[in-house]
Amino acid sequence: MAKKDKLILLHGFSSKEINLIIDNYLKQKLPKTAFATSTQTNLKKKLKDVIKEIIEDYKFNR
Repeated sequence: MAKKDKLILLHGFSSKEINLIIDNYLKQKLPKTAFATSTQTNLKKKLKDVIKEIIEDYKFNR
């Protein structure tokens, strides 16, 4: 992830709400952003570790 890239970690939203949030974000042509949601697994981890994993996935899938 480049410094200009953004990360948005969503928690507590339904799948429908998440899709709506992402769709609206993309329609605005805002900076590249990695979106992620909380899971039962990552809620047990430190935030810095979750962010590190998201960044690694983002780089791999880019």
